[in-house]
Amino acid sequence: MIKTPQQYKFLSIFIVSIHLLYFLIALYFNGIYTVDSPGYLFQAQNLVKYHSIYAGNLLLPIQNDYFALRPPFYAFFIIICKAIYQSDYTVLFVQNILATLLILNVLNTISALGVKPKIINVILPICLVFYPAHFVYANTIMSDTIFEVLIFLLFKTTYLFYQKPSLYKALSIGLIISIMLITKPVSILIGLIVCLIMLFIKNYPKIYVAYLLIFPIIAYLSLGFAVQKETGYFQFTSMKSFAAVRCLVKYSAANAYGSDYADSISSAIVSQSEQQETLALRYQYIDNSCNQFLLNHKIAFLKVYSKGCLTFMLDPGRYDLYKLFNANNDNALGMYQTLQQYGLKATLQFLLGINFWGLLVLGILICWNIAVVIVFILFLTKTHSQAFIKLLIAIFVLYFLLTTGVLGVSRYRIHIYPMLLMAILLWANQSNFIKKFIRYD
Repeated sequence: MIKTPQQYKFLSIFIVSIHLLYFLIALYFNGIYTVDSPGYLFQAQNLVKYHSIYAGNLLLPIQNDYFALRPPFYAFFIIICKAIYQSDYTVLFVQNILATLLILNVLNTISALGVKPKIINVILPICLVFYPAHFVYANTIMSDTIFEVLIFLLFKTTYLFYQKPSLYKALSIGLIISIMLITKPVSILIGLIVCLIMLFIKNYPKIYVAYLLIFPIIAYLSLGFAVQKETGYFQFTSMKSFAAVRCLVKYSAANAYGSDYADSISSAIVSQSEQQETLALRYQYIDNSCNQFLLNHKIAFLKVYSKGCLTFMLDPGRYDLYKLFNANNDNALGMYQTLQQYGLKATLQFLLGINFWGLLVLGILICWNIAVVIVFILFLTKTHSQAFIKLLIAIFVLYFLLTTGVLGVSRYRIHIYPMLLMAILLWANQSNFIKKFIRYD
């Protein structure tokens, strides 16, 4: 159990209480599933019954894409949780414990970096209240909370390695990266970046980095060969190809030619791919077609990418809040999809369709997110924190912004939420503006 200093007693109670509140809301409204949740639940069931990583219903016609669609770690997590008690809410209860421990760990880490207790006691609760997605997805059958915990563990262990390198810490980093790989494939390059960072840290045998790579290589090959056993094609993930055709190409085509053409071009690529003789040729066709389209429409792609990254940081999380209260219509386009496919005018009409109180909440959350972006920039440019901790926070935030930002949804910002919390608190600790309101001398 993480121990917090006495001066954070009430803050610790608040952290536990707000997680408990969201769990009770999830219990009452049953808004714990997204369109992706059945895939994880089927995969967990298939692992137990058939020893298969297939992320779909095996009683329906088999779709080879589903063998490499979801890495299996979250399914294993579901299995372990349900071994305690056979309920989806057991999974959520454990996720809430992990999410609570994560925030307490951030509290302890930021305290060790010298942030004043009064700053932490005032600013941290505000940050928690104004980012509901962290709590919503702790109460959703999705892998995001587990991934959020893993990212912070990688961040903190890398920082501890910088402070005092050891083989144990290097192997711990390797193990964390390997688990991240079999949780979400988007983590593949962050592991390599961490290894490069470690090469520039002084006073330890660089062979540690080679030892570190053992676990990620085993994880990558194990998952690839597990997919090959099922489909005959070595593949780490099928998500990359379908994200390219269904998001990058579709949104870029909508920007250049309109939504009708976007639907037709993405459907045509998928349709033509299904006529290829082998699974390998199918994915090769999708990847080549997407790359060719994007290369021929660079300006449209850059517009889509820029809007995605901006929305990634500013999205108020309308979908997340609606999902929590089980009020989403999964057949309707969300605010971000409306923006990318139909433009700003359609998005404004979308917003006008929301009731006054909902619109007020979203407006407040957007203003808060704008403030967070400004504070993050100030943290990087104006504070005098340790150079390495600033570098590490910047790398982790920018990596996930640039790799998942094009999808532009609040959910993916969960992954960097602990680092954003640290940036805000480190900035507030040195800010003359904050000092006017919070006396901590």
